Amino acid sequence: MLDETWEGLNFAGIYPDPGQISIWGGNADPDKDVLKNVAEKYLGTNPNFFDRPPIETALFGDGSNLMEVTYRARIGTPGARVILEGANNLSLWQSGNDFFEEVIEQRTLLPGGEFVQYTFRQVIPPSGVLDQDEYFARLKVEEDE
Repeated sequence: MLDETWEGLNFAGIYPDPGQISIWGGNADPDKDVLKNVAEKYLGTNPNFFDRPPIETALFGDGSNLMEVTYRARIGTPGARVILEGANNLSLWQSGNDFFEEVIEQRTLLPGGEFVQYTFRQVIPPSGVLDQDEYFARLKVEEDE
């Protein structure tokens, strides 16, 4: 659930009617960048500007078959939960502590608030084991019911 302060700061000057749920609501996406407002708040991005979430991926070419995923999240964002998922295709996603291992959690102060930067690692199957040699990661931010 979004708080009125965040909504007012981001929408009041542009869309003055808070009844416009298609703009002000947690599941709305007024800038059409595929990030819902709840994700924009949690990740610290601008809901009125087409941008991408602050997520980075890296593959280690040292034979360890590690994929590393790093993202930042605003501290103190009640009403939101994040789910990190991985897959070797775009239909069978897996998540959870057994799948990704958290290796780094670092607090940092950035414009717009205090954030935590999370880094997770996942061992991916070596080349030739999967039907294809691709691996994907995605970050889902959902509004708590």
